[in-house]
Amino acid sequence: MFRFRNFLPLVAAALLFSAASADAGFQVTFKANGADATIVDGGAGDADLVVNGNIVVIAQAVGSYTFNVTLSSTNTPNAGGKIAFINQGTNSIVGTGATTVEIVASANGFLSPTGPMYAYSSSTAQFLGGSLPGNSADHSYAAYYDAGNALVTTTPVGTVIGSGGPVLISAPAGSNNSTDTQIVTTAAPYALTLNLIADLNSSGPNSIDLDGTLEISAVPVPAGFVLALAGMPVLGVGAWLRRRRASAES
Repeated sequence: MFRFRNFLPLVAAALLFSAASADAGFQVTFKANGADATIVDGGAGDADLVVNGNIVVIAQAVGSYTFNVTLSSTNTPNAGGKIAFINQGTNSIVGTGATTVEIVASANGFLSPTGPMYAYSSSTAQFLGGSLPGNSADHSYAAYYDAGNALVTTTPVGTVIGSGGPVLISAPAGSNNSTDTQIVTTAAPYALTLNLIADLNSSGPNSIDLDGTLEISAVPVPAGFVLALAGMPVLGVGAWLRRRRASAES
């Protein structure tokens, strides 16, 4: 006999998945000189104009600086909880004057992984050709997890799950790579945000590269626990044999 109530859990799960997926979004905001510009996946400023988890930006002017991004990517709402601002050798932020330049990459609607997770984050900054020798910058970054699933534009929200710096680098070839690993408990749907920062200290010409990655992955099961689980069937057989022997002797 068909009982609709038997299907209610499946209907509820489907509605939850649909609602969470509908909330998924991805955008990158560039900040300099107190100004900002936000590029949405598939929107104006995204070179491929397709909602595909990739944002390519060519010559986005913000204040006195121009941002060029080869690739920024996410895999929301798929498994893996990953957002990356990837360097393919042509990323650059070019301009003149002392200021703070920032990149805020944010994605929401992540459905998995959930539970206790490792959060791995990193950021790299380096001066490129075209910078005035002796120019310097303080490089730092922060990664965020938000249980409220908020897509961030200019000001990150949530729990800091990774950070590095500030570290001073200098032109012409100064660079810094910072990494961090923390444990965070995630629950779907959630948002991830990566904030990359370079405080440019010199008034002359600057050309700097800013990259970063944030990835959530399952905490590995301790090897001893796995071995214990593997031995449980053997222990069970042993107990069964002992009970049979005791019954036969009695």
